[in-house]
Amino acid sequence: MEENKQILTFILNNEIYGVDILRIQEIKDVEKCTPIPNAPDWTLGVINLRGSVVPIFDLRRMFFNYASEEGVIIVLRVEKDGKSKVVGIVVDAVSNTEFADMAALQPAPKGDITSSHIFVDGLVSIEGRMVILTDIDKIDFFRE
Repeated sequence: MEENKQILTFILNNEIYGVDILRIQEIKDVEKCTPIPNAPDWTLGVINLRGSVVPIFDLRRMFFNYASEEGVIIVLRVEKDGKSKVVGIVVDAVSNTEFADMAALQPAPKGDITSSHIFVDGLVSIEGRMVILTDIDKIDFFRE
């Protein structure tokens, strides 16, 4: 495993999360989405991103059951069943790009494994702040 990994940190439910910077395509302001009938409430819909249809998912609703008019869309690439897909996730705010010392990665506490914990890779301290590292591929965006 590499020693240092560059991550993008973001805020979700007043906590700091991190995702591999190599997965990020762009960061956008939240915009109106075209709704998808009968989709879960955390599926905001789709946007047209330079000719590509990109589904937008609100992680705040998906994992913490809250919504806000504020927020940011992080457009990123996820890998599922050997296929790559571009999706947008809505978070409260984007924080920074940082380097995480992967040798210092601590496992997430075990206990009741809920859907909000499945995508947690572990915890790492960056400049005295606890950052929850995510494995974005483990989120089942297209579940019912």
